[in-house]
Amino acid sequence: MAHTGHEEITDLDPRSDAQDERPSPVDELDDLQIRKLLGQTTKISKRLTQELRQQLEAEILKNADLFAWSSADMPGISADLICHKLAIHKEAKLVAQRKRKVGGERREAIVAETQKLLKASFIREVRYTTWLANVVLVKKISGKWRMCVDYTDLNKACPKDSYPLPSIDRLRLMDKVFHQQIGRNMEVYVDDMVVKTTSAIDHATDLAEVFAQVRKHNMRLNPEKCVFGVQGGKFLGFMIISRGIEANPEKCKAIIQMQSPQTVKEVQRLAGRLVSLSLLQDAERRYQMIEKLALALVTAARRLRPYFQSHQVVVKTDYPIKQILRKPELVGRMIAWSVELSEFGIQYEGHGPLKAQCLADFVAELTPIVTEEPQAWTLHVDGSSNSKGGGAGIILEGPNQVALEQSLKFGFKVTNNQAEYEVLLAGLRLARDLGARRVNCNSDSKLMISAFDEFTIKHVPREQNARADLLSKLANTKRPGQHRTII
Repeated sequence: MAHTGHEEITDLDPRSDAQDERPSPVDELDDLQIRKLLGQTTKISKRLTQELRQQLEAEILKNADLFAWSSADMPGISADLICHKLAIHKEAKLVAQRKRKVGGERREAIVAETQKLLKASFIREVRYTTWLANVVLVKKISGKWRMCVDYTDLNKACPKDSYPLPSIDRLRLMDKVFHQQIGRNMEVYVDDMVVKTTSAIDHATDLAEVFAQVRKHNMRLNPEKCVFGVQGGKFLGFMIISRGIEANPEKCKAIIQMQSPQTVKEVQRLAGRLVSLSLLQDAERRYQMIEKLALALVTAARRLRPYFQSHQVVVKTDYPIKQILRKPELVGRMIAWSVELSEFGIQYEGHGPLKAQCLADFVAELTPIVTEEPQAWTLHVDGSSNSKGGGAGIILEGPNQVALEQSLKFGFKVTNNQAEYEVLLAGLRLARDLGARRVNCNSDSKLMISAFDEFTIKHVPREQNARADLLSKLANTKRPGQHRTII
């Protein structure tokens, strides 16, 4: 029973798969049994002196009730201590996000995760009639699913805060509970805590002080994420040791083991390698252009996180990153990046005219404005039908090496010819969503292509389209089977 509870509390911990961002000790570790049942252990360093280990073990065992093995061990923090209310702009428009379609496996994971959170009393059911946000599933390193909430629209509607969603509750709470300790004998990053001590003699005392704060505010610790008595560790890609913050040797391994160049060609090759190391890994070089751009934005957001959290960030690009990251049909790494970036209120704008020197400004002012012809997008479509149903494939290629691929399965019966027309419409919708103004379509359906010598579509005023408009309204008044075609 204890083992099941331990798995439960680990699954409820949102940090379970964030191995790159959590402190990782470099010491060898021992299991420390802190309760009677099998598996109720935490970790302690093997490098401690016998005296210091006894002091730490005594302090940990005295506070064994502060470790949570299941949701039943978590009494909850009083709302009188901290309670956050979203301050939404008065002029903000209510948003009900377009529903994301999820497959069978994801649907089962959503139901299971929701039931788990309801059982733990972490959430409760409320019928909102105003704001509505999707849940998004991202695969954990362990192979399990992480369920996130798309806060993009809600973040935009709230005043800029140094504590952005989704970490606002934890950030404010940790700052309030440990305000006397942070910077003195403790550091906090969201909900990761590091108790630091300049002298090993005082470490047990500092630990007791932190335990007292945890107990005072009814907080609980996850034993699987706790490590005691270590002298250093990896944190946010750097080494935290007694001397301070140093570079992680694992990150520098390729540079350290690289041989010194002997010839001009080897020097040139070294320069190329340094550029590659600073930009993309081997697998990332094979990404499509739009994926590379999204990765660059995600990397910037990770490294400049405090600035992204505290300020309005404007991304100037002529690529349709915004439209692609907001599409509900995203899968794989793109959906993970979309969820990660949804935390920030990023605004996307086109490059516009680039002005540098005064002379260039003067020339720009006197030069007649010439409207550039929008670049054409190329659309490849193909549809098919068999006894199991109909499907379609779409490839949309845009300027600057932008390429998108989409496969569709029709939820209704179609013939081969009908599938060809349906996929053409779906492809045009995709091009429209990405802001394409000129589209060239390619299809291997001779019937569909030969049906037109030339096809042009343009907007006309409603009064010039009165007859078709009247027929559409007339069709709405007819019952099924009463429609007629007049030639």
